[in-house]
Amino acid sequence: MLYQPKNDDVLFTFFGVSKRIRQRSLSAEVRRKLVVKRKAQRLLQSFGLEVLVRDASDDRYPYADETQREKLRARRWCIYRYEGCHHDGLHVLRHRHLAFLDDDGVAWDFAECMDDSAPHKNPWRTEDDEKLMDQVAAARANAMTIWDALPEKNRAWFEEYLVLPYESVIDIDDKGDEWFEGPHIYVGEFDPVRGPFRDYRRVRLCTIGQWSARHAEANPEARVKKFPRVEALGP
Repeated sequence: MLYQPKNDDVLFTFFGVSKRIRQRSLSAEVRRKLVVKRKAQRLLQSFGLEVLVRDASDDRYPYADETQREKLRARRWCIYRYEGCHHDGLHVLRHRHLAFLDDDGVAWDFAECMDDSAPHKNPWRTEDDEKLMDQVAAARANAMTIWDALPEKNRAWFEEYLVLPYESVIDIDDKGDEWFEGPHIYVGEFDPVRGPFRDYRRVRLCTIGQWSARHAEANPEARVKKFPRVEALGP
């Protein structure tokens, strides 16, 4: 009975609770999420579009701190491929691997030694990054040989997506700048470990057939060995 509009002043006086204030706060939160979602849908129309996710409070931009070895400490901005709006936020590609999916839709594997998620152009790429990319390119060629030898029905992609909550987005600048001409997504302060993203990732395992694609759960216990493992590469 107390939770009626006529008793709102009583609730606030004795319990510090106001239904009207709570509703206004919730309404403002929902409106803000919808504004961000609609702006993203309007400005980021191409899936696979490269975007720069950056901490609005990091005034070091565009110059990374070269004294820091960890990237999240050196710079709180990074380029990703935008993959669309979903119920929980904006999804950006984190990893993309060649994969195998068996006929039973259960057994699977992925080429963990290669990764096609790297942006095409990255002005903040270091010498170490370049060396790593050379290693990944060699591993990709080997993985592609294995992948091409698979029946087409068993060729797949294994992808991981980071989830950027709508409430973490401050604004989107679709014009970019002289360092990165693509859209800039300004976000709140980065978490030291996961940045501005949620503490989970979306995983997708799917065969390549456009009209007959099969989706499957990437169960670690059902993983078989079709591609080399990272530890098997050697120096």
